[in-house]
Amino acid sequence: MLDHYLDMVIAGDPSTKDLPPAQAAAVREMKRAVKKGERSYAQVEAQCETEVSSNEYDCAMKANIPDEWEACIE
Repeated sequence: MLDHYLDMVIAGDPSTKDLPPAQAAAVREMKRAVKKGERSYAQVEAQCETEVSSNEYDCAMKANIPDEWEACIE
């Protein structure tokens, strides 16, 4: 679920807009790895595992943009 959110946020990053596809993909993977290595990611991941209902999860996984995802969890 968090990976889906990261993918949406990173995909919307304008810094990769003008890069060739292969280079943009590499930048996205690097950004994803950096975020997943942060302490806050681990904290949110643990919180999601204990506090997110199956309905919230299903809603978040269907989201197409970060705002929709966030609305599912609030």
